[in-house]
Amino acid sequence: MAVNVFIYFLIDFNLMNEEYFNISGLLRLYIKNWRIYLPVGIVSLLFAVLFIIIYPPQYEINARIQLKEDTGGFSAGFQQFTSKGVIGGLLGAGLNAINVNNESLIISSRHNLKNAISESKYQIEVRQRQGLCNALLYNEQLPFRVLVPTSVLDTLSCPVKISLECSRGEILKLKASSSLFPTRRFKALKIPAVVELPFFSIGFQEVPGKVADGTYTIRISPLQKTFEILHKKIFVGAEESATNIVLLSYDDESRERGCNLLNAMMSGFNSLTLDNIQAEATRMRTFISSQLDSVSRELIQLETDIEQFQQQHKIPEPQLYAKASVEGNMEIEQLVLQAEADLRFAQSVADYFHKPENRYATLPAVVGIDSEVLLCYNEMILTRQRLAKEAGTKNPAFLLADSQLENQRVLMQNALDTGIKSLKSRLSTLKSKESNLSDKLKQMPSDVRTYMELKRRQKISESLYLFLMEQYQEKILTGTPEEESGRVLDEAYSSYKPVFPRKSIVLVVAVILAFMISFIIVCCRKL
Repeated sequence: MAVNVFIYFLIDFNLMNEEYFNISGLLRLYIKNWRIYLPVGIVSLLFAVLFIIIYPPQYEINARIQLKEDTGGFSAGFQQFTSKGVIGGLLGAGLNAINVNNESLIISSRHNLKNAISESKYQIEVRQRQGLCNALLYNEQLPFRVLVPTSVLDTLSCPVKISLECSRGEILKLKASSSLFPTRRFKALKIPAVVELPFFSIGFQEVPGKVADGTYTIRISPLQKTFEILHKKIFVGAEESATNIVLLSYDDESRERGCNLLNAMMSGFNSLTLDNIQAEATRMRTFISSQLDSVSRELIQLETDIEQFQQQHKIPEPQLYAKASVEGNMEIEQLVLQAEADLRFAQSVADYFHKPENRYATLPAVVGIDSEVLLCYNEMILTRQRLAKEAGTKNPAFLLADSQLENQRVLMQNALDTGIKSLKSRLSTLKSKESNLSDKLKQMPSDVRTYMELKRRQKISESLYLFLMEQYQEKILTGTPEEESGRVLDEAYSSYKPVFPRKSIVLVVAVILAFMISFIIVCCRKL
């Protein structure tokens, strides 16, 4: 039919051109059908006005968060390795883009968005009949609070709709409907009230200074349905290319609800990152604490042995040790002691690194190990843990992070091996310089040499103990971080005017539709 009308119009238009030779003739032909154009135009405009009045205005909600940069650690080190071609081919794009994509995925993840939905009470919508439209009421606009158990909101599988008529704070009629249970009706309920429904109950709590009066509609949506709707509506991503600023944006008819949702998402992202840092710091404190216990027991045993040896052989310890130290090179001796303590701790970290249960655990700072490699490795561990928790182990971003981590483990292994070899070489060099002191000690009686060796072991253990204690204190500070992973640049804010519906656009569309519908009617009448 439409094809016939179009063909007829073309034929008719050609005939008009041949007959009248100008547009004025064509206009006169159709002006006489004003009785069709005018009613259709009026009806279209009325529908446009009704649409503007009834459809709730949508406001654009925006927020921005800046990801923390690791200027001296992860980013710098990783860029160094990619420039050398170690992992560059695996990445393809720049480091900044991958980090922003990963963090954006975590911000919009189900876990984080679910918590933001619960915090902003997005599952419960209360609307009031105001003229021709149902206006959304939120927070301070509510004349009463709707109390639904958290367990119900988390497990609800189908929407629940509640219609109620109120007058002066009293519920005159209440109707609850859902596919989960038969429709239930209640009458004459005084707020505060509790409505018992199959499987759960809903409470209504009065708000001081507010009186419920009018017709209200309450809709309780399942968590998964709410998540799927919001996940499609909310944009989370880099505002511009090659930047670490993440933009969060979506449209909502309630400015306050939209702002609360985006703020909760940013807050949840920072909380998640801090939780991961604290968990890793706790795990590392446990490792260092076990090393401290071992060294402490060794120190206690050495002190006991030294005391017993001194009493048994009656060695005047202060004078003897002072004499032996003066004859030796104290500076070299201290360097040897520190090198032995560093080597011992590096070997314990290497053993910890090779254990299967610590495959995805961060490592403490080690003297002699490339700090950039270590910081890069630890950052990749934390990124992998966040993606595993939020995005799942089958997500492409997680698989990419896991692949990068495997490459970084090879670099970490090489750094540990190189560092330990370097410490051993340094210790060997220092010991060769210390040979003069050793030769002098060999000239002493055997009991004095044994005593000096005990004192030497004691000093090594003391140096290692002090080093471990510094590491332990550092992990305590790391476990209570004050700096958040993302710095909120702009808390969520709303546009001044609605972004939809735009009155001018709706009216223009109505005029165009009116003309098209009238034109089709005229063409059909001429067939």
